Amino acid sequence: LSEPELLELYPEETLPALTTHSLATRSGLFKELGRVRRDGFARNQEESEEGVGSVGLAIRNRRGSQVAALSVAMPLARLTREKYFTAARDRAKQTVEEIAQVLP
Repeated sequence: LSEPELLELYPEETLPALTTHSLATRSGLFKELGRVRRDGFARNQEESEEGVGSVGLAIRNRRGSQVAALSVAMPLARLTREKYFTAARDRAKQTVEEIAQVLP
């Protein structure tokens, strides 16, 4: 989404927090979205639910348009955080590339 579209969705600076790890400000969200755009994946560390993390990637068609997304979630207690995110990100990226190959 463009910045004007995001401002329309989030008109207030303060955002509702689901956990103590949630992004609670619009400016924090915009900063994180910049990182997501730069790195090509989203990362969630207990922002939605305590003890749960996830990684998400956009699925793009052959024209480069985003048509879907893939998210992988797992309890953080099973693996160290960095090990989990690296493995989940790499596998999700591979899966996204495989899906994109069959899209028109």
